[in-house]
Amino acid sequence: MNGPHDVGGHHGLGAIPLEENEPVFHYAWEGRMYALAFVTAINGFHTIDEKRYAIEQLDPAFYLGSGYYERWMQGIENILYQKGILTQAEMEQRTQEIKAGTAAPLPPSPPERSAFAQKMLDLIKNGNSTKRELATPPQFKIGDTILTKNIHSRGHIRLPNYARDKVGVIAGYHGAFALPEKLAQGAGAADEAPTHLYLVQFTQEELWGEQAESPQDKLFLDLFECYIKPVS
Repeated sequence: MNGPHDVGGHHGLGAIPLEENEPVFHYAWEGRMYALAFVTAINGFHTIDEKRYAIEQLDPAFYLGSGYYERWMQGIENILYQKGILTQAEMEQRTQEIKAGTAAPLPPSPPERSAFAQKMLDLIKNGNSTKRELATPPQFKIGDTILTKNIHSRGHIRLPNYARDKVGVIAGYHGAFALPEKLAQGAGAADEAPTHLYLVQFTQEELWGEQAESPQDKLFLDLFECYIKPVS
């Protein structure tokens, strides 16, 4: 969808601040939020694309004024509210208990790593591939020139704004993967719409015109077959 998250190539947003020796997490709660994202995913409450879509739907003012893990937190909270797993009243009550110092303490960690904890660590280290088998052969081959479609979806999409209606060249083929648009809707295994995924090469001049900082430099994007078409 078109939103505040899709700012590639836009002007007027200022320089990207680079923090020297930046830590993995600036605050302890960010690490806990990172873990909670995997815990809720392992329990089947959301897919990574559901989380991404929930973040994309945040109020623009909140999105632009919040930190990275604040967006994660609010996005996942909204998913849990929508699915009836958690209520805002329960969240408010817990928050007030913590502030007042009356919240029940968390259970102690087991002396040995649990099977669930090991499963979560495996997911963090190795990921959870959505690669699928697809009987239909790929439409394009390496070296083909393609045109990206001009898509303005109201849902989740992995085609960035700056790469729409642009000419590129197929530089690689990854196989078939579940379509993120479907996974963002909470689709089950029967409705994942596996689609061929390509590595597509663009010149900066094609993407940003004569004002590109390095016109001949290349940019590579992983794009699904449904995002591209042959150059006529």
